Amino acid sequence: MAQIKLDWWKATEIPLSEGTWRNVKLYCDRNTDWNSSGEFVYVVRLSPPFAWKYDNGDSPILYIGRSKDAQGVVQRWKGHLSWINHLGSLLPGGRYELWVLQNKRYKEIESDFLMMFKNKYGRLPLVNQKQGAPDESERHEYDDEGLYELADADQDPRYLWALTSRREDVIEYFEKGVVE
Repeated sequence: MAQIKLDWWKATEIPLSEGTWRNVKLYCDRNTDWNSSGEFVYVVRLSPPFAWKYDNGDSPILYIGRSKDAQGVVQRWKGHLSWINHLGSLLPGGRYELWVLQNKRYKEIESDFLMMFKNKYGRLPLVNQKQGAPDESERHEYDDEGLYELADADQDPRYLWALTSRREDVIEYFEKGVVE
């Protein structure tokens, strides 16, 4: 099986507080046309120094998604603002990042990443509700650490805190990703 090359780029890093992000447009660290065609996988994660405390380790990743085009990433990002606002109200001063990669195998990569995340951390990312394809034999190989370069808080010394909630209503809201 051929390896899939992953070329991640950070699309944005902005505060979680509603007053700051509501009118912010996506920008990125390379010249990207948000109206271009192509298929995308994207990861929403907390910015340092905060990560989330999962069952089997700490990760800043909150959500893994995909879109069939760049404009779809923008639309999905706008759709995610409801839970981002909720998280922002619970984590004053927090920031998040949107990381994106373009690849024609975007559906398979998203499924692989969800499965890899669940295998490593014991559950899906905090806000994901659906699991990738359950057949691990279908997994692709990647030319680098793939998801883990973005996922593993232990590999980045800027992550100083691993958070979890003690409030029952917050736990219920975010326990959608627990897969039995």
